[in-house]
Amino acid sequence: MSPVPEGAPARLDAHRKAGKPATWWAYRDASGALLHWVARFDLPDGGKDVRPLTIWRSPAGVLGWEWRGCPDPRPLYGLDRLAQAGPAAPVLLVEGEKAADLARELFPDMAVLTWQGGTNATGKADWRPLAGRRVVIWPDNDEPGQKAAGKALGMLRGVGAVGRVVEAPWADLPEAWDLADPFPSGFSLHAAQAAVSVALAAIPQPGAVEDEGGGIWPPGYRMFPDGLHRETDRTGGLEWVADSFEVLGLVHSPNGPGWGRRLRFRDANGRQVEHTVWDSDLVVGGTASRRELSGKGLRIKPAYRACHFVDAVYRLKPRHRYLSLSRTGWEGRPGATFVLPSEVIGRPTESEVIFEGSGGSHYFAKAGDREGWREGIAAHAVGNPLLAFGLSLAFLGPLARLMGWGGGGFHLQGASGAGKTTLAMAAGSVWGGGGVDGFIQTWRATDNALEGLAEAHNDTLLVLDELGQIVSEAIGSAVYTLANGQAKARAQAGGGNRVRAEWCVPFLSTGEKTLREHMAEAARGGDAKTGQEIRFLDLEADAGKGQGIWTATSGVSPGEMSDRVKAAAKAHFGWAGPDFVKGLVSGDLEALRAAALLTHRTFKDGAARGGDSPQIGRGADRFAQVAAAGELATAMGVLPWAPGVAAQAARNLFDRWAERFGRTHTGEERRVFEAARHALQVSGAKFARFNEETESESAQKDRDNWGWRGVIHQDGECFVVHKPGWQQMFKAVGGGERAAKVLKAAGFLVVETGETAGREGRLTRKFRSHGRCYWLRAAFLESDLGGG
Repeated sequence: MSPVPEGAPARLDAHRKAGKPATWWAYRDASGALLHWVARFDLPDGGKDVRPLTIWRSPAGVLGWEWRGCPDPRPLYGLDRLAQAGPAAPVLLVEGEKAADLARELFPDMAVLTWQGGTNATGKADWRPLAGRRVVIWPDNDEPGQKAAGKALGMLRGVGAVGRVVEAPWADLPEAWDLADPFPSGFSLHAAQAAVSVALAAIPQPGAVEDEGGGIWPPGYRMFPDGLHRETDRTGGLEWVADSFEVLGLVHSPNGPGWGRRLRFRDANGRQVEHTVWDSDLVVGGTASRRELSGKGLRIKPAYRACHFVDAVYRLKPRHRYLSLSRTGWEGRPGATFVLPSEVIGRPTESEVIFEGSGGSHYFAKAGDREGWREGIAAHAVGNPLLAFGLSLAFLGPLARLMGWGGGGFHLQGASGAGKTTLAMAAGSVWGGGGVDGFIQTWRATDNALEGLAEAHNDTLLVLDELGQIVSEAIGSAVYTLANGQAKARAQAGGGNRVRAEWCVPFLSTGEKTLREHMAEAARGGDAKTGQEIRFLDLEADAGKGQGIWTATSGVSPGEMSDRVKAAAKAHFGWAGPDFVKGLVSGDLEALRAAALLTHRTFKDGAARGGDSPQIGRGADRFAQVAAAGELATAMGVLPWAPGVAAQAARNLFDRWAERFGRTHTGEERRVFEAARHALQVSGAKFARFNEETESESAQKDRDNWGWRGVIHQDGECFVVHKPGWQQMFKAVGGGERAAKVLKAAGFLVVETGETAGREGRLTRKFRSHGRCYWLRAAFLESDLGGG
C-alpha cells in the first residue's frame, strides 16, 4: 500500500540473504509522504543488487514490510524535489538513484529524477507528473543506457512533456560512465553543465497537450510558442514545421467540399486570421491549402514530397464542430436561423456556424447607428416613391423564402446624374456598406463570380451597378441565372456533377439603358425575351419632376439631396436588415405571413385592370411583394414611415411600368409590333412602290427587297411582303409564322377567306405572279401599336 500509513512498523534493517544494504533511498510523493524504500546491496564481486522494500497489509489486517516491488505504474524517484522546484523548473532525468542524488548537487537549478528498476523498466514508470515539463535526459554511457533514454523520451512525449537527450562526447567517456562517477580527464563538471544547458536551450516551452479544438496532437508532433515541431529521432531532436497555429475544430460543409479543419493564426502584422483547409485537399498532399495559408501569412516549411504539416493537421482529431456555410440567409427551415457573415440570428444550430463565402464577395458590415440611418436615409423616402421603393425592396429577401416567393429584380434605368447610384447606395445600406459605393457590387463579373455574388447575398439584397459593364451577349443568361436561383451544372474531376449553388435573392440593378436596349447591342443582334423582362423589371430613374429620382427635396437641389443621402449611407449602415430578421424570428410567423399576404393581395386587387395580360399580372405580383416587405418593416418599426407609404410607392411605380410595358398585349406580341413598325418605317427602302396604273412590280425576292408598298386592297392600302422578306422582318422575334398570327389577331393582316381558306383563313394571299405573300395593312402605322 502507498503511501506508508501512520503507525506502520519500522522498516526492516536487512535482507535475510543479502544482508544489510549499503544505501537506502526513500521514494516520496509530491507532499513528501513516504511511498516505499529501495535498497542497494554491494556484492562481493563488485556488482550490485537493488531491491525495493514496500509495505503491505495481510488478510488479517496486519501491516508488514516485504522485499518486493510496488504495483505498476511505479512512482518516480524525486517527486518531492520536483514539487519543491516549482512548475516551471526544468528536469534532469538520469539512470539510477545514486546518480540522481549526486546530480542534484551538480545541477542545483534543476529537479533531478530517475525511474525505478533500471534500463528495462522505463515502460513501468508513472511519467504523468512530468506533463508540461522540459526534460533533459543524461543516459549512462553504454548501449542499454542509450536505449533506455530513447524509450524514456517516448514515454515523456506521451504525457505531454518535451525531452531531449544530452549530446556529450560519449566516445571519449569511459564505458558505462554516468554523473555519479568521477569526471574523467578532458571532461569537467563545467563541460557537463554546458552540455545540459545546450540541450535545455534546444527545447521550447511546451504547449498544452490538447489543441484549442480539443484534439490531441499525433505522436511526434508538438506545438510550441514558436510553432509546430516534429521530433526527428530518438534523441528528441526537433524540426520546425510551421508557425504557431490552432486547429479550432472539424468543419462540415453540407453543400460544399465536405469535411475540413478550421485553423487560426496570426500573420506577421499580428492580425488574427481564420482559414479552413479541406480534407479532400490534404489527402492529396495539401498543396492548395498550403499555398492559401502561406498567402495569408502562415509560414510553413517547404515540402516537395511528404509534408509533415499536412500529416499533423490531418491526423489531429479535434472534438469541436463547425457548420460551414457559403451563403447567407435562412439555414434549414425558414424563420428559425438566419446566417450573416458576422452573426447568426435566431435559434442556435447544433454546430457553431462559420461563414465561408468569399470575403471579397460582400460588404456585410455595420457602422454608425440606427437613428443615423433612419434620419439620414429612411426619413427622406416619404414623398419620394423611388427611394421608398428601393428601401422596401431591400427587406424582401428574408420575407421571400418565408412566403415561397421566387427571385427576381428591378433595373433602375436613366441618364447619368439622375440619382441611380444614390438610390442603390441607400437600398444597400439596409444590409451593409464600406465599399467604394457602400454595399454595391458591379455587373462586371464572370459567370462564376456572378453566381458567387448571388450565393453570398442569398435571402438579402444584391445591388449591381451599371449594366453596361457586362457584355451584351451575356446579359440574358445572367438575368436568368440570378432570378432562377441556381448555378450552372459543372462536372467534377472524379466524374459526376458538383453540387450546384442555390440562392433566392432580390436584386437591384442600375444602368443608362434598358435590358432590351443592351441586348440589342450584341454582335449578332439580340432581343430581350419576355421572361427576362418580367424577371428584370425596368424602372425609369425619373420621378417626373425633372429632378431624376427625386420628387421632394426638402428645399435643396436634387444634387445636394443625393449628396446628403449618399453621405448618410456611407456613415450609417448594416442595422435595418438584421433588425428586420430579428423581428421575423422573434414574432409570430403565421401572423407575419398573414399580414404580408394581405398586403400582397390588396395590392394586386387594386392594381389590376380589365384586359390586363398575364404578364402584367406577373409584374404586379413582384411589385406587390416589395409592398408587402416595406409595410411589414414599417409595422415592426424598422422603417420610420406611416402605414401605406411602401404600398403607395410600389403602386406608383407599378402603374408607370405597366403603361410603358403595355397592359393588354403580351411582351411577345409587343415585340412583333415593334419589329413590324421598324421594318415599315426604318427599313422602308426595302419595299418597292407598286404602281397600279403601270402594274409595276419590279421587286425581287432577295434580302434587299422584301416586297411592295402602295398595293390597294378593298379594305385600304397594304404592304405586300413575300415570304423571304417576311422571315427577314421577324427573324429576331420568333419567326414569320408566329408574327403573322399575332398581326392577324390584332386585325392588321389581310387573310384569304372562303371555302379554300380553312376555318380561320390562310395567313397569306396570292399576289400576281409572286405566289402567296403576306398582306399587312398600312393602317398599322397609324395605330397605337404601329405608331410607337
